[in-house]
Amino acid sequence: MNQDRRVLLKNVQLVDVKKNSIQDNVDILIEGEAIAAVGKFPTCICEEIINCEGLFAVPSLIDMHVHITFNSMVDGEMSLKNISLNLVQAAQNGVCIVRDVGMSPKWTIESVKSTLPEYPLPQVYFSGAPICVLGGHGSEYGTSIEISQVEEWVKSHKEMGYQWIKIMNDPENHSKNFLQKLVLCAHNYDIKVACHTFRKKGIKLAVDSGCDTIEHVVPIENLNELNCKPYYVPTMYSAWLSCRKECLNSISDEAAQYLIEWYELLKGHLSIAIYKGVKILCGTDAGCCPSSFGDIIPEMQILNMFGMSTIEVLQSATINAARCLNCDNKFGSIEVGKYANLFLVSGNPLNNLNHLNNRKIIFLSGVKIKDEVSVPWN
Repeated sequence: MNQDRRVLLKNVQLVDVKKNSIQDNVDILIEGEAIAAVGKFPTCICEEIINCEGLFAVPSLIDMHVHITFNSMVDGEMSLKNISLNLVQAAQNGVCIVRDVGMSPKWTIESVKSTLPEYPLPQVYFSGAPICVLGGHGSEYGTSIEISQVEEWVKSHKEMGYQWIKIMNDPENHSKNFLQKLVLCAHNYDIKVACHTFRKKGIKLAVDSGCDTIEHVVPIENLNELNCKPYYVPTMYSAWLSCRKECLNSISDEAAQYLIEWYELLKGHLSIAIYKGVKILCGTDAGCCPSSFGDIIPEMQILNMFGMSTIEVLQSATINAARCLNCDNKFGSIEVGKYANLFLVSGNPLNNLNHLNNRKIIFLSGVKIKDEVSVPWN
């Protein structure tokens, strides 16, 4: 990509997720992979000038729970050549970052990156293989360690470039001592911890141990005592999909009961958690059957349906997710100096999130990867 290429978007309605407002009729100058200026400018010398009158510019989305090496169509692992297809699907749905929270130990960051083409794809935050209770949930693609191995394992994890650790803590539970030691060691190495859980005991262990994100759930008791400290990634749309008859009829009774219990707990507590101000982020569980990398907007819509306002949902999928990942200096909003990750839609998403489906133009790191209706500037 030519790092000096300049693109000027004229007459944009800019969705400011930090100020909960629309900047009316502004211009956005993209230079190389970054946003160089936002304001009103005379027509300048650019390789491309696009009249975006009537279009709303939205910061690209962040999917906080995916499995890029899994294939939801077969509920198993993908071949090397198909991994990029998951990321392409995410990009075409306006996603600029995915956080991968579980792949088998045979994969490494380098082996995944070796499968990817050079054209722009969403950035990946890696967790590697999850830590599981021996023989427990996820152990078919995860790893099990003893408490005495924690520090050595975390150090090795850091050296391999991982930014996160995923731990499976339901339906089987690790001990409180194990979880506390894991989180403490991880934080000492500047690694964050995501905990898969959904029952009262598992949630309490995750919260008390200081996990950074808690996956697939929201708090189900003692909401006033939690101070909303951890982020929760409920993957609510995935829970709903998983409890459709066509999915339940294809799995064992035991697995079906597990999914039903998960969905019922979420359905009964999500609205309360939202009302109490629990910090919620958007995640699709893409890669795990039946969820896909095109589910980010349905996830946002279902959170809206359960009580989050449109701006709260947009923030959860943009600036708040970027803050959780410690990358809000470059991602999460449309501002000068940040990566030019944005998409233009017809219709104001602050009025109706369904307008996010009306994607007309998508930029990823300054490269236009989708363009349906742009009209050159005369």
